[in-house]
Amino acid sequence: MKILVAGGQGQLGTELKRSAEIVPDVMVRCASSADVDVRQVSSVREALRREKPDALVNAAAYNFVDRAETEEDAARAAFEINAFGPRNLAAACREAKIPLVHVSTNFVFDGRRRRPYRESDPPNPLSLYGVSKLAGELFVRRAWSKVAVVRTSGLYGRAESSRAKKNFVEQMLTLGPSKGEVSVVRDQILGPTYCRDLAEAILKLVGAHRHGVFHVTNEGSCSWADFAREIFRLAGLRVRVRPVKTSSLGAPDVRPAYTVLSQARWNALGLGPMRPWREALAAYLKDRAAVA
Repeated sequence: MKILVAGGQGQLGTELKRSAEIVPDVMVRCASSADVDVRQVSSVREALRREKPDALVNAAAYNFVDRAETEEDAARAAFEINAFGPRNLAAACREAKIPLVHVSTNFVFDGRRRRPYRESDPPNPLSLYGVSKLAGELFVRRAWSKVAVVRTSGLYGRAESSRAKKNFVEQMLTLGPSKGEVSVVRDQILGPTYCRDLAEAILKLVGAHRHGVFHVTNEGSCSWADFAREIFRLAGLRVRVRPVKTSSLGAPDVRPAYTVLSQARWNALGLGPMRPWREALAAYLKDRAAVA
C-alpha cells in the first residue's frame, strides 16, 4: 500500500514515514508544498496521477493562530490552506476513488466543557484558525464519503524540514536552559500528542478502512505549564516554570481553555490504545537524544 502525504515535510509527515518503515507492505511518500500545492486542485490531481497512491493523508496546515487573528494575509492563508485546500484534496480523492485522512484540531471546540470532548459534541471555534479548520472538516466530509477526520492536539515530533514550526517541547528545551525560568500558561488544558503515536494511529485507520470523525491524542491531560514541568524533569534540567494566565501574555483571547479529546471512540475500534502522554514524552526525548 502506498500512502501520499500532503504537507509531508513537517512533524507528522516525518513520523508517518518513519512509522511506515516497520509496517510490512506500506510505503509513505512525503510530498512538499512544491510537490502538492493543496491550494490548487490541478496540482493535487497531477500528484495523484503521478504517484498513484492507495490513500492520501493531509498533514498540510496553517497553524499560526495569533497571526491569523491580526494579519489579513495570515487570515487568507489560513483559509486557503486549512479550508479550501482540504476541499481540493477531497475532490481529487473522490475522482481517483481513494480514501483521505484529514488531520484537524482541538481548536474546533470552544473549551467551555469540563469533560473530554466527544466526536458528537457540537464544534464552536473561538478563533479564525479554528473556524478555518472546522470549514476544512465540513468541506472534506461533504465532498467524499471515504474520509477519516482525525482531530488531535498539542503535537510534537521530529520534522524533516528545518523550516517547520518549532514544537512546544523544542521551545522549552531551547528557552529553559538559557533563561533558567519560563512563564507558561496554566489555564489551557489539553492532551499533548507525540506525532509518532499519531502517525501509527493514522496508519492503522488507513489499513482498517475506517471513515468518520476520530479523536486521537495520547491518553490523559495537563496544562501547558504542567507539560513544561514534565519536559524539564525528564530532561534532567533545573528550570523554574512560572504558571501564568493566558490573559497576562497579551495575545488575542482566542485559545480555548479546555480541549481534552475523548479517546472512547478510538478505543472502541480495537486498534490498540494510545499510550499516556508522559510515557510518550519520555519516548520522544529518548528518541531525540539518540539522533543528537
